[in-house]
Amino acid sequence: MGGITEIASGSPGYNSVLPNTCSPLARTLKLNGYATAQFGKCHEVPVWQTSPAGPFDAWPTGGGGFEYFYGFIGGEAHQWYPSLYEGTHRWNSSGRRRGYHLVEDMTDKAINWIGQQKALIPDKPFFVYFRTRRHACAAPCPEGMGG
Repeated sequence: MGGITEIASGSPGYNSVLPNTCSPLARTLKLNGYATAQFGKCHEVPVWQTSPAGPFDAWPTGGGGFEYFYGFIGGEAHQWYPSLYEGTHRWNSSGRRRGYHLVEDMTDKAINWIGQQKALIPDKPFFVYFRTRRHACAAPCPEGMGG
């Protein structure tokens, strides 16, 4: 892929589809015995596959090689009211607490995932891809804005 998925074109290497001659790092590690998880931004899914109805070929837990995914698809997510997925399922945000923040939530999920890996399969190596950066500037917490 020669660029982000939203700028796909008909030019070779710029169609938003990972060629079958390439393998994402997570898939390579998974095939070599690693547990794999991705938290946060996933900007590798072609626009026409970003629906919760699939197809999921390019999603982290589809063709991306990750066994677990918790995060958002695309380049942007709201810090306090994000549209998140766990695997390929939309995360239910109805129980969100006051003071919720996306990075804190992802950090907690990553720590819990690592803890589970070490408790259940302590000798198995693991790979975590933790991506918080969005394309927009980060805004302060509502408390810092006087609200």
